[in-house]
Amino acid sequence: MEYNLYMTPQEIFDTVVARLNDGTGQAKDHTGACKYLEEGTGNKCAVGLFIPDGHDAQNYHGSVSGLVYEYKNCGPRELPALIYYNVDLLSRLQRVHDATGNWFGNTFTGVGPLKGVAGEYNLSYTHGLEEE
Repeated sequence: MEYNLYMTPQEIFDTVVARLNDGTGQAKDHTGACKYLEEGTGNKCAVGLFIPDGHDAQNYHGSVSGLVYEYKNCGPRELPALIYYNVDLLSRLQRVHDATGNWFGNTFTGVGPLKGVAGEYNLSYTHGLEEE
């Protein structure tokens, strides 16, 4: 999937919401810690979606702000611009992905937190899920 600087915050949000609801669950490593890319399955987290396949940042462990700091001004190792320009939004979406309480097995159940992010960033949540 190709992403560019011109994705709006709403497009980023919708892309992440679709990923969270795709039934593949959280992207984790062998210890159960969340990762940007889950080895073996190719499953990506909320931010990992926007890291190009084969980029060494897929193996980075840490926060979105740490990821951005690690890969800034790195020429060909730089991340797509949309990550740099949307650090705060992506950080919030990553926290929603990483929270184990937002999952029941591979099923995403964190509608409330997503609606909270939508409200914070003046985005629309129109994904047809209802809170239980």
